[in-house]
Amino acid sequence: MSQIGIKDNSGKGYGAQVDVNNRLHTRSISVSQQHAVSDVDEEAYQFISTKAITNSEVKLLLIKNTSDTKNLVITQVRLETIGAAASNASALWKMYLGGDYASGGTAATPVNMKVGSAITASGSFYDATASTIVTSGSPLEIDRSYQANTYVEYNGDGAIVLPKNGVLTISFTGSTVAGTSSARVAFFYDEPET
Repeated sequence: MSQIGIKDNSGKGYGAQVDVNNRLHTRSISVSQQHAVSDVDEEAYQFISTKAITNSEVKLLLIKNTSDTKNLVITQVRLETIGAAASNASALWKMYLGGDYASGGTAATPVNMKVGSAITASGSFYDATASTIVTSGSPLEIDRSYQANTYVEYNGDGAIVLPKNGVLTISFTGSTVAGTSSARVAFFYDEPET
């Protein structure tokens, strides 16, 4: 009885390359999901908001996913205060999920990280550069950090997922009027698992 193996097509076209032991030659490249989405789908973004510190809570960034088919996946949040009083122990960053945009702020467009792409993010995006963002409903606080005049990163590795109409809000509360607060969010869009 003759043994039938895979025919070696030397990797030409769609043919497979096979060695004398009937082993299929393969090659794989590993990249982060955010890299793959940015390169192939052109749907990875950065969004930033900067606002002068006040002695009350200021919601300085709001992201709402409005895509009918894709989740908005947040991969990194960077929070920074510049020129704030180092002794301002009550300085407080907060991140909220839920609620909704009510008024204020300035509509903004996140930057597509695939240079030259004309694709824009599907959502409502507001920063507080002109005025404070006002929210409605009952957002749920998911993280807080007491930091003044420092740099903090939240790396959730995609743990924060906003389905359609999901909202993320970031606020900063200062006890002085010195300095500037800045928040940046990196995110991409992904088809939900079925």
